[in-house]
Amino acid sequence: MAEIFRVVLATGLMLFARQRNRLTK
Repeated sequence: MAEIFRVVLATGLMLFARQRNRLTK
């Protein structure tokens, strides 16, 4: 269960970073 949560967190963080980068540009 911890592994799944870790993967979800990493995916969400990546999406958040991508969205933030798009906003900056």
